[in-house]
Amino acid sequence: MHTRNTGILPAAVLTGLCLAASLGCGGKAHYSVPDVVSYSPTQGPVGTTVVIGGADFSGVTVISFGGQPCQVYQVNSQSMITAAVPPTAATGPVTVENPAGIGTSYTSFIVTPTVTGISPTSGPATTAVTVTGTGLNTTTSATIGGQSCTFTIHSATEVVVVVSPAAVTGPVVLTASAIPAAGPVFTVQ
Repeated sequence: MHTRNTGILPAAVLTGLCLAASLGCGGKAHYSVPDVVSYSPTQGPVGTTVVIGGADFSGVTVISFGGQPCQVYQVNSQSMITAAVPPTAATGPVTVENPAGIGTSYTSFIVTPTVTGISPTSGPATTAVTVTGTGLNTTTSATIGGQSCTFTIHSATEVVVVVSPAAVTGPVVLTASAIPAAGPVFTVQ
């Protein structure tokens, strides 16, 4: 295609020039919305290092797992980021944000659950036991001593379990994202 050089560039060409330059079009940085294509591993506990692949990772300001921002990440290149799953992470999409917008993965990173504590550690049936840990926002079942209990999810780091009348002394186990996480022993009195 031949065109006559009039000194005026078409808008499409100007846009292309802006995208190709880190500083251009009046000296202002131009960004494209990040494209999150992959991440590895696809599941893990809080603190796991995840490699995120994609495009347009310039100017990144926030990386999140399940809506919870990372405190530790490194933009390695325009197409790769390394991030640590944050302490309050929830199972959900991986997002990368820059001044142009937010790129979101098509699948969810699964935060594997951990149970780190219970309070109180003993009591009778109907005692409300606060269970703390990570990755608990997708809890689907709770048991004490192998017996099912009712529960309420408060956050990705806290679930309250009510000791069932059939419960016996044994570990508190929460199942989240189809993965069981055993915690300390609760003593039924």
